[in-house]
Amino acid sequence: SSQCIECVAGTYCEEGAGETDCPVGHYCPTESREPTRCKPGTYNALTKSEDDDACLPCKATKWCSGGLAAEDGECSAGYFCKSASDSATPSGADPNFGICPEGSYCEAATSDPQPCPIGTFGGSDGLTAESACTQCTAGRYCDTAGLTAGDLDTRSCSAGFFCVAGSQSGQPAAGVCPAGYKCPAGSASKVPCGVGFYQPATQQSVCVVCRNGYECLTEAIATLTDDHKCPAGYYCVAGVKTACPAGKYLGTPGGDDAG
Repeated sequence: SSQCIECVAGTYCEEGAGETDCPVGHYCPTESREPTRCKPGTYNALTKSEDDDACLPCKATKWCSGGLAAEDGECSAGYFCKSASDSATPSGADPNFGICPEGSYCEAATSDPQPCPIGTFGGSDGLTAESACTQCTAGRYCDTAGLTAGDLDTRSCSAGFFCVAGSQSGQPAAGVCPAGYKCPAGSASKVPCGVGFYQPATQQSVCVVCRNGYECLTEAIATLTDDHKCPAGYYCVAGVKTACPAGKYLGTPGGDDAG
């Protein structure tokens, strides 16, 4: 007697028809009525495949929609495709593919996100080129690669220094606060000592009150000289000039007491 026999693995059998070889991009277990498509993120270049082991993960920098003999194309800029990516713009939290994370950039056909270089930070995800990384904010410093905007919260310029945009250190050699100026922590630029104050030292965060017997009438005074002495007929305390009271006089500069 004759009877219907099961379709062998590697082939499929439509109703009323004989065996047909399983096509590329698919696999066919025993008794397959139709080919089974390789899932997204994989491909299969072979015919007569018997199971899903023949479906290979999409290669680095590529993406695969599934059911094909080869990859569909390259990963888009702003995304990374390390393995088994199912889209040119993959989403989700898979470590093998996804949108380029904050602090990094991904050019087209990227397998691994590249960290934004020292002196910059990545302010958002999906950056497409190194040029999209942001120069470090003035008053902050970016001492390592791959920093995010949040990382700058703990990277204020050190007291006694000022950090211009793009600074790579919290104590930059070119950012030592000069005499006559103050640089509190987080300074983006040097700040001149105001009227009534001076600062003889470098690398300071505050200015000091003008010495008694002197007046500080201009900004950014670093050294008190004879030109700064309180004029005759006056006395100066904490930078404030006061005329000698009636009945008293002071014939030489530098007075520091009403007497």
